[in-house]
Amino acid sequence: MRWNKKMIARAAALGLCMAVLILLAWITYARYFSLPNSDMRSHMLRALAGGGYSLNSVLYRFFGLFGTDTAYILYNLLLLLGTVFAAAFAARKYSALQYGQTFAPGHFLPLSLSLLFLCTLYIPGAYPWFYRNRDCAACSSLITQPWQSDTYNLMRLFAIGALTAACLLKSRYREKFPWLTAGVFTVTLILANYAKPSFVVCFAPALLVFLIRDFLRDRGRTVGKQVLFGLCVLISLPILLLQYDVLYGEETGSGIVVTFSRILSGTPVDWLMVTVSGLAVPILFSVVLLRRKQWEEQLSMIWLAYAVSLVIRLFFAETGYRASQNNFAWGTMVCAYLLYLFLLLRLHSAYHGGKLSGRTYALLMNAYGLNVVCGILYFLRISITGVIRL
Repeated sequence: MRWNKKMIARAAALGLCMAVLILLAWITYARYFSLPNSDMRSHMLRALAGGGYSLNSVLYRFFGLFGTDTAYILYNLLLLLGTVFAAAFAARKYSALQYGQTFAPGHFLPLSLSLLFLCTLYIPGAYPWFYRNRDCAACSSLITQPWQSDTYNLMRLFAIGALTAACLLKSRYREKFPWLTAGVFTVTLILANYAKPSFVVCFAPALLVFLIRDFLRDRGRTVGKQVLFGLCVLISLPILLLQYDVLYGEETGSGIVVTFSRILSGTPVDWLMVTVSGLAVPILFSVVLLRRKQWEEQLSMIWLAYAVSLVIRLFFAETGYRASQNNFAWGTMVCAYLLYLFLLLRLHSAYHGGKLSGRTYALLMNAYGLNVVCGILYFLRISITGVIRL
């Protein structure tokens, strides 16, 4: 492939953006590590003391061999960059295998970079927060990607691979079971679960619904393949039992309860604003794809996973010392990231396949750009102030 001036200019612009991101992220993570109540610092200290329950703790102990905070900051920066390249690689592979469209290796890097800044729309006066509403935690952002959680960033990195493999598997397994794809799905899901269970508890119920649907559609003829697909998930679940014991064992004083207080904590205006600011763009994407007959079943599965994440966030709560940590919000964040990624890939495919006009595609990308601009503002603000919950 020969590089022309346009490609060189794009590469230079992308390189500049990456350099700025690395600089700002380094400043941000250095600031977080200086805060006594930082998630990252507390996770690091717990891991070095022999505690922790996740893959994140194992990696902190490895970087602890270097004996400096710089190594821990570098680790968090690598999670960030790894997410960018993993999303770009997954997008390119998915486009080639699912849609039969091949693109240059760096084609999806701008998209994957922009997704780091995925953020709720900022509506001055009506919805003036990016991440969390002090008065109504349940009404806080439904999509904003956090910067302060290392366990989340690690889970998101592997969830990208897990969902990409699952979607490819879903579209093929009823004909000839793709063992290699199933293997990739199982391994990446195990790693995502080991990092944080938030993704699998939302995705597994959604997948189960569609496996049952396939079983009924095929009148039981493909039941063996549904069992194999389900086993890929079951194999990844034992680690959750260990995590549950560490987090909610009798000696911890913590637990999980069903609650209706979260849904009642916000006013109708709060819920209207959080829905419009968080979900208006993906709903718009979905409507366009449905009207242009470009919808695919995998998108329905991801939307269902996101719906499950909302149910968990709104109707389940932790007790004990974890009660105020709002941990059940992580599921909505990772499902939102993946929902945007796969909706954007479908729109990209429809545009390049001639099913979507350039004007419509540009308007949709401008709508998505509003999310990204708000995310950049949020990131700059927390980089400058060190305050995460605004």
